Amino acid sequence: FDARFWGYCATAEQVKHAAADDHETVDLLWLTPAEALAAVDKGTISMVPPQWYILNELNRACPSMASVRAYASSEERRLSRDYPIKPYPTAVPSEDQFGFLERKGMPADQEVAKGVFSLCYPGDEKHPVFPGRAGSRHRMVMLGKFGGRLKYELQVVQDGQIPLKEAIPNWYSLAELK
Repeated sequence: FDARFWGYCATAEQVKHAAADDHETVDLLWLTPAEALAAVDKGTISMVPPQWYILNELNRACPSMASVRAYASSEERRLSRDYPIKPYPTAVPSEDQFGFLERKGMPADQEVAKGVFSLCYPGDEKHPVFPGRAGSRHRMVMLGKFGGRLKYELQVVQDGQIPLKEAIPNWYSLAELK
């Protein structure tokens, strides 16, 4: 995915006048990140992985719109700002497939479990550009099909974040973007 996300703090009056353009946007729905994530969980709206990932991050890190600017410019976000984050597909072991289904309240069905897949992000032990330490997790686990309703879970182990002092000086060569 090559996606950029922009945040804008609209006033209630501005929201009243917002309209879809019937090209790039065909419908508008104003939700907080928490409301949007809950709607995805309930299956009332669908999202592609980059949307879900960034809304999950905003929900975790920004309790209010006023905190978004500071978070976006923080040292914690430096790697994401400087390196185009590229998730990579990674295999999901069968025990993790069934654990995901259980956490989502779904039956432990062999055929359904085969549909569980994941993307690893920088800091995950399986990420080919910025691998974390052995056992580190920074993955989005999913079930469903793109273009349809997906169920999501973000798995992050604290050691799943690579130290910025190691990553930043070397990311161009590591990503083969010299």
